[in-house]
Amino acid sequence: MSSCITVEDLQFRRCSDDMFAVIVFNENVGTVLRRLDVASAEPRHVFIAHMYDDPEGPIFIEDRGEVRSTIMDLLIRRHLVPSAPPPVHPDFAERKRRST
Repeated sequence: MSSCITVEDLQFRRCSDDMFAVIVFNENVGTVLRRLDVASAEPRHVFIAHMYDDPEGPIFIEDRGEVRSTIMDLLIRRHLVPSAPPPVHPDFAERKRRST
């Protein structure tokens, strides 16, 4: 697996109100679950990120603003980034775009 990934390559797709698929290069590589933090006095949520090929298991993310960067770091550090699709020749991409 390669570690050549940018922020634009990481996407999230909503599966339900509290579950999101983690998509890299159009491949589903994991899930993020949003759960109510029962240990907190005020109502807040925590996030549980689980990458399918990660032998170390899920990680907990407390700050919503850190979800994307934490998952990027997790994918790179644990070598879980799937292979990038091969580049498409610009002429082929233009012909395909015109045909649709």
